[in-house]
Amino acid sequence: MVAEVIEQMGSKAFFTYDATLVFTAIDSQEGSDRKNLKWNELILYVLKMIPFKGKVVSSMVAPGPLLLKDMVKDADAILFNSMPGEQYAVGVMNIIFGSTNPSAKLTFTMPNVDNE
Repeated sequence: MVAEVIEQMGSKAFFTYDATLVFTAIDSQEGSDRKNLKWNELILYVLKMIPFKGKVVSSMVAPGPLLLKDMVKDADAILFNSMPGEQYAVGVMNIIFGSTNPSAKLTFTMPNVDNE
C-alpha cells in the first residue's frame, strides 16, 4: 500500500532530507514463539524508492535477536531496543539528537542467518 502511494506521487513529491528515521518493531506476546528471526523487510523496498533520504537511522524494537544484515547495508545507524519501557521515546530522541551517547552490550548475538 505504501509503495503504491509513493509510485503515484512520483519523485517530485520528495524533498532533500538530512536524515530519514525508520521505526520498526516485532510483535511478541506471552505463550507464543516467533517462527523465525525476520522482520518486515518491506521497509527496505520503500527506502529504495525515496530518492534524497540523507542518512538512514533505524530504530528497531524486538524481544530478541533479528536478522539485520539487509538493514546494515542500507542504514547509517541502527538503534536496537530490546523490550523498552515507558522512557523509550525520550531515550531514542536523546540519542538521535546527540544529547547522549548510546552504549550497551547485548546479552545475545545477532545472527547472520536463521538458526545460526
